[in-house]
Amino acid sequence: ENLSSQIDEIWIPQQIIHIVTQPTLTSAIQITHSDYCIIHTNLQLYVNPPKCHKKHKFKTYKYDTMTPELWDQFQQDTQYITSQITETIAHILSVN
Repeated sequence: ENLSSQIDEIWIPQQIIHIVTQPTLTSAIQITHSDYCIIHTNLQLYVNPPKCHKKHKFKTYKYDTMTPELWDQFQQDTQYITSQITETIAHILSVN
């Protein structure tokens, strides 16, 4: 029996290997009356990522309970945090 192959290898890029299902071979004798095999695989193009059931915490701001002193403290805290972030970014940029 003289067997030959049309395709010796199938190359799949690494970027899409996760959407390709395991291939299977089917004899073509009943389909095309040849000694070839048919390779079957699927591309799962619409794969839905698993849903995260993480509960998110939400902050509630009670503006009606804010006093001028609390707003001043909020302003100082915000300015301090912003300056710290700015200094960190400047340091990172100077190192690189």
